[in-house]
Amino acid sequence: MFVLRSLKGSRLNISRCKIILGPLALVGLIALLCLVTVVGGCGDDGVSSTSPTPGVAYWKQITGLPTMDNRHWEGIWGTDANNILAVGRQGVVSHFTGAGWEARSSGTDRDILSVWGTADSAYLVGDLADSIDQEWALHHAWGTDVFYERVTPGPKLFNALIDVSGTSGNNIFAVGTNGYIAHYNGSAWSSMTQGGTVELKSVWVASDSSAYVVGTYGTVLHYDGTDWSVMSSHTQATLREVWGFSDNSVYAAGNSGTVLHYDGTSWSQMDTPVEMALYGIWGTSDNNLYAIGYGGTLIHYDGTAWTEDTSGTGFILRNIWGTSENNIYIVGDYNLHYDGTEWAPFTVHNDTINFLDIWARSGAEILAVGSNGMILRSGNSGIGWDSLTSNSNENLNGVWGNPNGSVRFAVGDLGTILYLDNPEGTGWADQTLSIDADLNAVWGVSDSAVWAVGADGVIAEYDGLSWDTMAAPVAVDLSDIWGLTDSSLFAVGNGGTILRHTTSWTEMTSPTGEHLNSVWGFSENFAFAVGNGGTVLRYNGTDWSAMASGSGIDLTAVWGASENDVFAVGSEGEILHFDGTSWSLIETSVGVDLYCLYGITGTSVFAGGAFNHLLNYSQ
Repeated sequence: MFVLRSLKGSRLNISRCKIILGPLALVGLIALLCLVTVVGGCGDDGVSSTSPTPGVAYWKQITGLPTMDNRHWEGIWGTDANNILAVGRQGVVSHFTGAGWEARSSGTDRDILSVWGTADSAYLVGDLADSIDQEWALHHAWGTDVFYERVTPGPKLFNALIDVSGTSGNNIFAVGTNGYIAHYNGSAWSSMTQGGTVELKSVWVASDSSAYVVGTYGTVLHYDGTDWSVMSSHTQATLREVWGFSDNSVYAAGNSGTVLHYDGTSWSQMDTPVEMALYGIWGTSDNNLYAIGYGGTLIHYDGTAWTEDTSGTGFILRNIWGTSENNIYIVGDYNLHYDGTEWAPFTVHNDTINFLDIWARSGAEILAVGSNGMILRSGNSGIGWDSLTSNSNENLNGVWGNPNGSVRFAVGDLGTILYLDNPEGTGWADQTLSIDADLNAVWGVSDSAVWAVGADGVIAEYDGLSWDTMAAPVAVDLSDIWGLTDSSLFAVGNGGTILRHTTSWTEMTSPTGEHLNSVWGFSENFAFAVGNGGTVLRYNGTDWSAMASGSGIDLTAVWGASENDVFAVGSEGEILHFDGTSWSLIETSVGVDLYCLYGITGTSVFAGGAFNHLLNYSQ
């Protein structure tokens, strides 16, 4: 059985929409691979092309979802094949140790755009930090417990640093907006003057007395150890990357498929088979170069000509680096690895998301939320999904909308509350509370009567104008909330806690001490709650009583179409169904933890979980 824990990793209690795979995640991956093998392809409707028995409802995995990586990896670099750093937007950092990729805390949620280092240290540079610390870099000394510390490259000139490179710990350059260049001599950063104000995109350092910088309008600069000078590039195309082998062999790549080569005397333009913008260039020799870019562009140079290669994706490829001709990495909105034979996608930390909650008004509107601020919406009964901008990096644990009104809410970690006042809109407003507690679920009965519950017994109420927080009768983590009217609400949580709201919140007698993860019902006199260890409770209008579920798996969500047609999902892909008399197991091949559940009708139900898994039960 999988070990379940909070996504924040700070508590052992399990809330309905905050669960990730533990040490046995490999089992889920193997099951996922088995599922892909069984499915064997996808139909035009975006769901797996299994062949169901006519007229029989069945579960299927939805495919063709928008890219799940809302971090977007920007840079990659390492000392060797077993020590690699990947960096990206919203402060994401992942470290490859040879055994796999591990997430690291950078201490910032700002975009990290480039990484370079030595055998002793790594340097990461990025976007504007805040109004006090502008241009910035992060320094990491290998082997230290504190992974990163901030260093300030120069005076606060409101510049973003875009790239970093060097030859040693005593000779590092960083470049960025407004023609900004900073140099590190081993003890301190200092700003350098080069006379221009164009945006500088990339730097490559050949030696202590030679460095090359490229940027917009075909800008190429050279440093001779004393001064910077402008070189003639013979192009006006924006140059996005510069990289080389020596002062007699330097390459630059940029917009419109532009690749330039410097032979020690002058720059010349090379013929390429593409017109897409190129974001990165790297190779092992003048006879083995790769350039990557927009639309999944991947081209290769064999010393004679550039030819187009197949990347297998249409997403932007942003940076390339390797240790040998048989070990090359590409990162971006899609990540690839080359083993000397073929390019194959690989997973870096946060490449996948967890679906944590689902809500539906009808087939015309389905919302799914999850880790790292993910919000997806379908307007066609789950066929075709769009990614909505949440402007949040927090895990979104709950979503609810008024089926008869216009408001939509998503709640998440650290008091996050997002608000949408137009069912067809995309601009989610931030109503985040000034609390440290994570919000796990949200539910309402009208546009002006909405509640959210979360860690440590926090309850927040929305009256149509603002949110007000209050404490529950017991200070335990609350996982879910449901109700039909503001005088009949139920909330469940840790230790079997069940709360009811009539005119105020009071604690009810619970027949279990297991953590309850979800609650759902059909009337004030008929409701279900599910929780850890296969726990299922039923409410008859007066008391809660335990039911035999026939399962020992932790159940994370419950939803039903009627009193005789109820579903529950849980860890290891388990799905149960209640027919009015007893619970039975539905056979699936999912194998990964499922965290959330919601339906439109009894034959159109959606379940979401780990590793981008979104399932549809339909007939």
